[in-house]
Amino acid sequence: MTDTAPTSPAQARHPYSPVRQTPAGLVFVSGQLGIADGALAPGGIVAETRQALANLRDKLASAGLDFSHLAKVTVYLASMDDRNAMDAIYQETLPEPRPARTCIAVAELPYRARVELDAIAVRDGQRPGAASRTAAETASGLAVTIGDVVAARTRIAGDVVRTPLLQATWAPGDLWLKAENLQPIGAFKLRGALNAIGRCDPQVRARGVLTHSSGNHGQAVAWAARAAGVPAVIVMPRSATEVKVAATRALGAEIVTVAADGRDLTTAELRARRGLTVIPPYDHVDVIAGQGTLAIEILDDLADIDTVLVPVGGGGLISGVGVVVRARSPRTRVVGVEPELAADARDSLANRRRVEWDAEVTSRTVADGTRASVLGEVTFPLIQATVDEIVTVSEDQILDAVATLARRGHLVAEPSGALSTAAYLADPHRYGRTVAIVSGGNIDPALLSRALARSP
Repeated sequence: MTDTAPTSPAQARHPYSPVRQTPAGLVFVSGQLGIADGALAPGGIVAETRQALANLRDKLASAGLDFSHLAKVTVYLASMDDRNAMDAIYQETLPEPRPARTCIAVAELPYRARVELDAIAVRDGQRPGAASRTAAETASGLAVTIGDVVAARTRIAGDVVRTPLLQATWAPGDLWLKAENLQPIGAFKLRGALNAIGRCDPQVRARGVLTHSSGNHGQAVAWAARAAGVPAVIVMPRSATEVKVAATRALGAEIVTVAADGRDLTTAELRARRGLTVIPPYDHVDVIAGQGTLAIEILDDLADIDTVLVPVGGGGLISGVGVVVRARSPRTRVVGVEPELAADARDSLANRRRVEWDAEVTSRTVADGTRASVLGEVTFPLIQATVDEIVTVSEDQILDAVATLARRGHLVAEPSGALSTAAYLADPHRYGRTVAIVSGGNIDPALLSRALARSP
């Protein structure tokens, strides 16, 4: 048997091996608490579960594995009252098919923790379906591979629109636009929702799907659920615009409105009470793989691309794009674009750790689809491995790009969808032959009028 050195901030403090491997291909991971930087993650059972799963992922990565290799997980809880909240985070983090699991109540956990996880994983070659990943993909240690994206493309092909790649002859330089605003729900989010729902076990899926969203992801899940013939429940904040609520309800979804700070608890309660499957907005391997399918289309449609510009919120889209571009066109640069008022991804990449911005700060940007205050635990390692740079644009540049796309490109883009075009227009000769992803077009009519009223 061999030991693997830990890579997580939660280093082993006692005389045991964090990861132990057998010649037969079994990998045993010692108990993981929700500890980061020497302390329990603040925020109770939800935060501790997220951190414990992140630590488990890091231990698996140290052995060249990821969550898909898990065969068995044991969950220890200091109180069974925390089970529903833990289950919600567990379900949204671990991909289907999930490993076998045991949940045990204990009198006390080290450091007064509320949850601890240990696990058994199986190396490729010893687990079912191992042939679907190449040796190179396994060695990469990434949660999503090009094989996952190719499989997603096949899975969603009958439902998603293969959007056009349009040459922007009106722009200086060599700019092409990937028009994801032409999807049935007006945004790329449909790809990830279709793939995630398609990957669910049919019996589990039949009980229905669940998510929390105030925007495009909620509509994507509602649309994909309707296509699959299963119920959808969307938890939305009371502050959501009536236009978005009505659009989501029109797709057949049940809408549950809550206070902005109550979405996680309500989602956990609904999942537990009704047996619904949670479809996270970005931090899930099946969602990421689905979003990456648009990059396959880009590379199939255009040769010799120097740069792909990608808007960044929680990181699901740019993670999927990065995986594809690194595998299929390594010479092409992947550059993320954020608003100056919500640049947590730029700071995270520069500091080599997830940097969280205050939600009150990120809420100032007009690009509401990029207001996520921190990158996901799954998306951040993918961004580190596949993205070259993240640049920012001002609010004026965003609105100018919305207006330019409408006037010159005849495309309706929401502010988040115009980020990539804004970055290109700010420095058109920097990027060479460029594809800018127009990620969505669901813009409030009053905001579009405001953008168009600006001086051309």
